[in-house]
Formats: sequence, C-alpha cells, structure tokens
Amino acid sequence: AERASRRPRYAKVGRHGTETVWQRPAIPPKGIVFIAHGCMHQGTDIVAEVGPDGWVLEECATSNLGRCLGLPEEVRMREAARERGYVAMAVSGGKGSQSC
Repeated sequence: AERASRRPRYAKVGRHGTETVWQRPAIPPKGIVFIAHGCMHQGTDIVAEVGPDGWVLEECATSNLGRCLGLPEEVRMREAARERGYVAMAVSGGKGSQSC
C-alpha cells in the first residue's frame, strides 16, 4: 500500500474536468511543486505510461491526448521535486490537449 501511494496519479477535476497528474515523494511531503507544460503539450508529459518497474498508468489511455509522453525534461523535473520531498503536480491547460 505504501509503494502504491507513491505511484503517479491521474484525475480530471472540477466542473470542466481539468486533467491533473501528480506524484508523491517517498517521504512525508514538504509541499507541492507545480510543473507547467509548454505550448502544444499537456500535464501528462511529466509521466510515462509504463514506469521503470513495469507498472502501467492505465489512465494514460483515457487522457486528453490518449497517452502519456513522459518527456525527458519534464520527467527530470518531477523526479527532482520528489527527491527534495515535494509532490510533483501538473495540469493540462488550454483545451487540455496540445494547446497553450
């Protein structure tokens, strides 16, 4: 259960269903680091569909883009935040998929 609580999470929140992705650190969190995506990208860029241990974030298939890109720079930002004890979080802005 403890390991599962540290896996990436995905939800659509609010009345507009804002796509939200977050991941807790291995220690009790100090706070939250918000990672903003660039134009033509989305919040799901911070996570990969399949983690290094083979765990699959199934919600990637139903995300606004239909997949999670796990872009290298965004993944490094997420990992750096978590290593420092912060929850890493991103949302998809604009229309929610490939917008600004």
